[in-house]
Amino acid sequence: MTPVSDPHTERTLVTVQAASGALFAVFLLAHLVNAMAAAVGPAAYDGLQAQLRGVYHVPPVEVALVAAPLLVHVGASVWRMLRRRRRGQRPPSAARSRLQRWSAVVLLVFLFGHVLATRGASLIFGVWPGFDAIAFTMIWDPVYFIPYYTLFSIAALYHMINGVAVALPRLGARRLSGPRAGRAVAGLTVVGAVLLVLGVAGFAGAFADVRRLAVDGDYARLLERLGFADRAELGGSP
Repeated sequence: MTPVSDPHTERTLVTVQAASGALFAVFLLAHLVNAMAAAVGPAAYDGLQAQLRGVYHVPPVEVALVAAPLLVHVGASVWRMLRRRRRGQRPPSAARSRLQRWSAVVLLVFLFGHVLATRGASLIFGVWPGFDAIAFTMIWDPVYFIPYYTLFSIAALYHMINGVAVALPRLGARRLSGPRAGRAVAGLTVVGAVLLVLGVAGFAGAFADVRRLAVDGDYARLLERLGFADRAELGGSP
């Protein structure tokens, strides 16, 4: 039996992928709820973010709950994809499976740039991006960043909800499989997507004037120091 067709390896990869994805979903859910809070305003977003960071930025928690599960999940997912290609297998064609793959592609394209722009700013430069940081990107380049945050957040939402619905039966929760799970995934995704769109609108200033907070924030000043943005053109103070 070749390694490519080894069913034990495939079962192991499926279990690892499911477990790591379910664990990372704990952090991702908190992250997405935080983004939804932006619809209420900067104070609500930054207040919730400060509480969450007090937990997931503790180094052991960040490694065990965020970094390690993410890297393991991506690694197992890519490994399974390569194994399917080597076997000449077509991926599942069901709508939920296709959406899961498409959302995964979106996340892989943008994920590490997002991590670098956010976590890198705090680790390297000591600047902790908050509401003002995301709002500034939408003032700086709205044509790119408003669709980017909308697509990225909704892709993450669907990938998380459907991924957990698929992972839990593989981890032993059999009652969560079947058509009922599909309806739950669709309903939760629609509700969550609406809340995320409202959150993006909040960052973009749809519900409050956020321009001054954004252009004079620490993140905007960091981008200016790095030569990416000109705050003066956007109305920033010296």
